[in-house]
Amino acid sequence: MVEGWYDLGAETVVVRVGFRGQSPALLPHVYVDAGWARRIPHVEGDGRVCYSSEEGRVHDYQRLADVVADAIGEAVRTLRMGLSGDNTIVDDIEGHWRHADTCGETVGSYFSPGDEIRRLSVGCNGKVWRYVTERFHTVTQFAPDLFDRPRMERKALYIPLRQPEVFPNPQTIAVADIKPFVERHLEPRLRRDLVKRTKKRPEGPCPVILGVLNQGQRILVGLEFDGCEGAHPLNPKGHAKSMRLVAVERRDKEALLPRGGADISLRERQVVVAGCGAVGGHLATQLASAGLGQLTLVDGDAFTPANAFRHVLGVLALGQNKATATAEFLRRRTPYLDVVGIKGRIENLLGHKAVARADLMVLATGHATTNLLVSDELWRHGGPRLGCTWLEPLGLGGHVFIETTSRSAGPGCLRCIYDDLQNRADFAGAGQVFARESGGCGGAFTPFANSDAVKTADLATRAVVAALRGDLNSPLLRSWKGDAAIFRQHGYRTSPRYELSGDSLEQDPTAQSCPTCGGRA
Repeated sequence: MVEGWYDLGAETVVVRVGFRGQSPALLPHVYVDAGWARRIPHVEGDGRVCYSSEEGRVHDYQRLADVVADAIGEAVRTLRMGLSGDNTIVDDIEGHWRHADTCGETVGSYFSPGDEIRRLSVGCNGKVWRYVTERFHTVTQFAPDLFDRPRMERKALYIPLRQPEVFPNPQTIAVADIKPFVERHLEPRLRRDLVKRTKKRPEGPCPVILGVLNQGQRILVGLEFDGCEGAHPLNPKGHAKSMRLVAVERRDKEALLPRGGADISLRERQVVVAGCGAVGGHLATQLASAGLGQLTLVDGDAFTPANAFRHVLGVLALGQNKATATAEFLRRRTPYLDVVGIKGRIENLLGHKAVARADLMVLATGHATTNLLVSDELWRHGGPRLGCTWLEPLGLGGHVFIETTSRSAGPGCLRCIYDDLQNRADFAGAGQVFARESGGCGGAFTPFANSDAVKTADLATRAVVAALRGDLNSPLLRSWKGDAAIFRQHGYRTSPRYELSGDSLEQDPTAQSCPTCGGRA
């Protein structure tokens, strides 16, 4: 730690600089006297100046003198902005609230904040908040094994506020500051509702969650009033003797899905994945991470040791049914996902209610005859839109085919890409058998690597998401092509399609006469 003086013009400030954990890869911390935290934004209770974020930033660790000089320069600029009256707390309300001296625990919120005043529940163990929610079910959806009912639940009030130009400094905020701040930033249409909901005097501590609008998003900050007199402390007739701050971290769908790169528009969508082997398991996992709301998995087989090196579950589910085990894995891994595993063959479950409700079904069975049977049945009797994904052996490639939206939209079913019983999309030449025997007839398998399964699942996920968004109304055939060297070393031959490249690979999948959907050459 080094220390020096810096002239700000109106006053002089003592500045201390030090590297965290002696690592030159991290930006140095810059400290001023802790009293600055009560005067301006972006100074924490211990005096650390929040002058920059590591996110997306690169500095030259071999020129430490320059790094320190830049750090001090940015810290001083932050101090000058604060002294000039630039209240930048609005830009980072949540961060300032969390780092205030008077702020206690950080609690997760599991409700979706909106534009209306609502009643909430705060789960508490003693004075410590454990969660904020409307329904305890949403808490267990987020983390099934981490939460049980707390020793008590307190009634809380959620109040949405307009975006403020100036926000009170959390380091110096007082009980008397809250009521006028809420009144200034509450929508006029909600004022009568707030008065109505705050007539009664709370018994004991009184939690409040403020949903402050900032750049189109609701930032949540928590308050707990105590020693309430007359009425609720936010009522014109109410008052509280004391108040403490609570940092609230949003963990609802609307907050988490976009941050994880997921698509919030998919939360109401339903997909069936038939076949939960290597490709299907990775596909289900990626669809869950993409923000899908409801997922039904179907498979009749059990995990065997042969699955260990190319399945998302490894050896975690040996002997268990693939569909139910994968569903349980995703239920624990992905918050807010409604996932069900069904043991059985998909051709026997086409009348199941999950299939009838689905927006799309993806076949990842690895069994061409099953895939054709299901496609033909859905075209004859109706059902969800269909996709199919499959992988070729020895790194040769992988494919996804998405059927057209319906018969009324024109031809484009799975049988369209077949000439008799040969899949025209395949990179392997016709008439070859790739299954190998291991320990007799019951040990037949097709050799492919986990990385190939992941790549194929990724290709399929992108196509499925495009279809669910409504960006894909016509049929689609998309493939990735690997190196054929190992494939050919084993004596196998490639198909004419393997020799194509670029746009030629995405051929018209309806380019033949089709007995199922009516496609014509």
